[in-house]
Amino acid sequence: MLDSKQKPAETPSVAVPTLRRFSYRLSHSNLRDKTTTEENLAVEADPAFQEYVTLLKSIRGNEGQISRNSYQMARAAVRRFLRYTDIPVTDKALSGLVTYKKANPQSTEIEQALRAFSNEQPIKASRVFGSRILGIFRANYAQLSLRIDNHFAPTEENCTPGIFREIFSKLTDEQKAMIQWAVFFPERATAAYRTPLNEIDLSRSDFAVIRVKAHSTSYNNKSKVEHPAFIPIWFAKPIVEQARQMGRKCPFPNHEQEWRKVTKFAKNEFGVRLVSNYTRKYFEYIASESTLRPAYAAYLMADKTKLNATGHLPQFYNIGLRFIEELVRAYKESGIEHKLRLISISQPGGASAPAVGGTTA
Repeated sequence: MLDSKQKPAETPSVAVPTLRRFSYRLSHSNLRDKTTTEENLAVEADPAFQEYVTLLKSIRGNEGQISRNSYQMARAAVRRFLRYTDIPVTDKALSGLVTYKKANPQSTEIEQALRAFSNEQPIKASRVFGSRILGIFRANYAQLSLRIDNHFAPTEENCTPGIFREIFSKLTDEQKAMIQWAVFFPERATAAYRTPLNEIDLSRSDFAVIRVKAHSTSYNNKSKVEHPAFIPIWFAKPIVEQARQMGRKCPFPNHEQEWRKVTKFAKNEFGVRLVSNYTRKYFEYIASESTLRPAYAAYLMADKTKLNATGHLPQFYNIGLRFIEELVRAYKESGIEHKLRLISISQPGGASAPAVGGTTA
């Protein structure tokens, strides 16, 4: 029996923004550019390209899989390099170059063309594509005598936590929900936003639990570390329910378009660089200010580098029920949930904080 003077704890509620209906459709760029589509199919059918894909799948930790991003980047690199060298893009073009290099190992014609290609503007993209071409020749046992430097100085970060919160306050409702989701779920954008709705466990009363897979056809887990994520149920449940009602397969399939708007708004109005990976940095900053163990914070972020630095390797962990409960307890005791909260919620006792809202970015 409750004491007559005691009141049961009230669950906070959030003014959840209305999500827009998202229609899944074919890429309009491919429909407009029939040539690119045909060239992509030709590259995919090339034995030399297939050999490269097989190599990537065989790398330790990939478990016979290749991420969509890696596949598309390699395909685009081949298509662009062939176009640059005025070689028709066919299902034998790349194999022809590989065969030529094997037969003429002293020739440097391909290296000269690839060096020139890798120095085209935009330089970063060209260097990345050039590195893919090097890898393809190496996978086909026709290694090129060339090195391409694709290590650039990191972009200067000038968005402080205070500026970030100020920018957040002026975004649209859906942009706020999108960013808050990623702050609670400190994975890279595709994993955070494209986790299928049916993989979000809403059965607990405190947190929605997501078990991020090492390999998934829905998103790319760059670290390949299987790990959990905890999103407060007061926030996760309404978002998931609305996403289902709006015909979405994941919480924020439109994250790329919305983040482009946010980045542009931050640059124009505040003069700072704000991109999607800032939410991970914000989580890291808040975690460092809390009592959450650094190893646990690194594990929730799937950050291999920091896990190794703390002396805890990813394979020492598992996402069994017992360890999940231990993590949840540590998460609660650290008070990090409150510190990560950007969206206003209704306070217990009826005192309501300002609802989510703001000007359009």
